[in-house]
Amino acid sequence: MIAARRKPSAELSREVILDAAAVRLAREGSCGMSMRDLAGTLGCALSSVYNHFPSKDVLLQELQERAFETLTASARRAMEGASGTSGRLYLFITNHVRYVVDHRDVMSVLVHEAGRLGPEGRARVRARKEAYFGIAHALVAELCSAGPDRASQVAVERLTYHLFGMLNWLWGWYVPDRHGEVALVAGDIYALLLARAGPLPPAHPTPEAP
Repeated sequence: MIAARRKPSAELSREVILDAAAVRLAREGSCGMSMRDLAGTLGCALSSVYNHFPSKDVLLQELQERAFETLTASARRAMEGASGTSGRLYLFITNHVRYVVDHRDVMSVLVHEAGRLGPEGRARVRARKEAYFGIAHALVAELCSAGPDRASQVAVERLTYHLFGMLNWLWGWYVPDRHGEVALVAGDIYALLLARAGPLPPAHPTPEAP
C-alpha cells in the first residue's frame, strides 16, 4: 500500500488548516470532527495541526474571529470612495452577500458553533462581531437622520437587527444559480431596508392574532 503524501510544513499554514476545518465543521459539527480527522483531511501528521492549534476549541475560536475580522476589513475596503451614506450601505450589504457565497462553510460554523466556545472565547468573538455590527449601525443611523423623520436610537437598533436578520439567513437559502447574482440579492435587501428607514407608511389596524 502506498502511503498518502504528507504536506510539507511550509504548506501547512494556519489559513490552510482553518479552511479545511471550516469544511469539516460545516458538514459534521464540532462534536463530529476530531483533530485527527482534520489531520487526515490535510494529509499531515496530527502533531503538525497541534503545532498551530493546541486544541479544537482554540481552532474554533480563531476561525470565528478571523471570519468577523475579514468581514470588517473587506467591508471597509468596499466602502472606500463611495459617495453618500446610501452608497456605502449598499456596498456593505453587497460585500456581505458575496462573503456568504464565497464562504458558505464558514457561515455555517458561525451560525451553528458559536455556542461551543467557552466564556473567554465567546467574549473575544463577540467583540469582533460587535465591531462589524457597529459599521452597519452607524450607516443606518446616518440614513435615518438624513430623512424627514428622525428615528430614535431604539428604532435605529431595531432596523440594524432587521438588516442582519436578512443577511445572516442568506447562507441557509441563497443559491446564486437559482435566485440571481450577488448584486440582485444585495439590491433586494438594500431596497427593503431603505423603504423601512424612510417615512412610515399610513397606519393600519393591527391584525388580530390567529
